[in-house]
Amino acid sequence: MTKNIILILAIILVVGGLGYYSFYGSSSSPSSSATTPLTSPESSAKEWNVIYENNKFNPDSLKIKFGDIVIFENLGDFPMWPASNPHPAHSDLAGFDALRGYIQNESYKFVFTQKGAWSYHNHLNPEAGGKIIVE
Repeated sequence: MTKNIILILAIILVVGGLGYYSFYGSSSSPSSSATTPLTSPESSAKEWNVIYENNKFNPDSLKIKFGDIVIFENLGDFPMWPASNPHPAHSDLAGFDALRGYIQNESYKFVFTQKGAWSYHNHLNPEAGGKIIVE
């Protein structure tokens, strides 16, 4: 009888351990991702302003350096929700998604740490958009 209880407990521990490992995985080696920056942003990062007004971003195209910060400021009457293309997935540049609408006089900052040409849009008005080119 005691032998059976020990065997049952051992099976429960093994199954529980396998379940835990499969659910949480191994945290000893982080996985690589396409959005991992090659180097860290410079401390001399420049800030750039993009104004949202009259359902348009201005400028609608901006060339910046790796690590620069873009401030999307809403000066219009309608909310803006800057996010990476495509709409509605926002998946071209992971993390570039304001996650909410910003009303007049609010702003959203994003640090661009991956080189490339990144098109974006207003999630609340997808026809309004622009492009950030990171060198």
